[in-house]
Amino acid sequence: VPNEHYWGFKERKPYLNKLTYRFIRNTNSLKAALEANSLDATSETGLKLDDVVKLEKRYKDRWNYHYRSGLVWEHIDLRLDTDSELHGGKPNPLEDLRVRRALVMSANRQQLADALLEGKVKVAHSYLPALHYAYHDGQRTYAYDPAAAEKLLDEAGWKKGSDGIRVKDGHRLHLEFGTTAENKIRELVQQVLQQDWQRVGIEVEMKNEPPSVFFGQTTHKRKFKHLAMYAWLLSPVQAGDGLWRGDMIPSKENNWQGQNMAGLRNEEITRLTIDGEKEIDVTKRVQIIKRVQEIYADQLPAIPLYFRVNTSVTSKRLKGWRPTGTLVPISWNSHEWRLEAAQ
Repeated sequence: VPNEHYWGFKERKPYLNKLTYRFIRNTNSLKAALEANSLDATSETGLKLDDVVKLEKRYKDRWNYHYRSGLVWEHIDLRLDTDSELHGGKPNPLEDLRVRRALVMSANRQQLADALLEGKVKVAHSYLPALHYAYHDGQRTYAYDPAAAEKLLDEAGWKKGSDGIRVKDGHRLHLEFGTTAENKIRELVQQVLQQDWQRVGIEVEMKNEPPSVFFGQTTHKRKFKHLAMYAWLLSPVQAGDGLWRGDMIPSKENNWQGQNMAGLRNEEITRLTIDGEKEIDVTKRVQIIKRVQEIYADQLPAIPLYFRVNTSVTSKRLKGWRPTGTLVPISWNSHEWRLEAAQ
């Protein structure tokens, strides 16, 4: 109910006298409540993107559908170093920058956005979203170019064998690709990328695990050999500094602290991110963050896929619903919500 003691109550008195929250634990039950007209809105955590897209296709004019680009960065970490135990004495192909660039250039990320994600998301080119205050729209980007990817692999010494898979010094270009098991969208993304990479001679083996294992051990303790797909959540003002600092690589020595799972070691980016955390002048800070993005795009410790879209569904009579795509709760402007009779 409205709080009469809220500092802006007189100037922005709410239209509604009461808001009722319902906690519905099952997705099918939530959809049923919508269809029964017992809800005026779903929260941005209630239904996934594919659920909302299906509803819109089935009931195009029944509700209002909201898609707002968010701050959750879906990406694939590329391990940049070799672990003697994990790799069993074999070299890690991803230490070669040409192989990393070939991976991103042979991945049809636009197809992923258009086909699997219904065109509701945009391909990411950085670890920062375009709505970030320091986003660098002039940084290096990688277009889908499998021919150029094959040329890079040839230059790196990986030659196609009789079965189409590349070989170098007696080793096949075989990569392990892990993510969270039973995540439908991620597993579909894996399948598409596996096919893309096989076309240029890269053999990919899926190695998915339950989230408790994947996040508790595999990524946290850097037990993945090559590729790990997951997401980071950033705030609108955060710079993602800790992702690329050379002194923030999780290891036994530092008790597995830090978020630089890829293992990028670059003195300039480490110095810049430390300086950026201390810089108060916004103009200087923006320049630092832009330079960090340039180094990231050049060294490619991770393949950027897309930023997730926040979704919600509202009844036609509810007005004033304004998702932000940030961490601000959807109720931030609930004083502006109002109900109007259907026309």
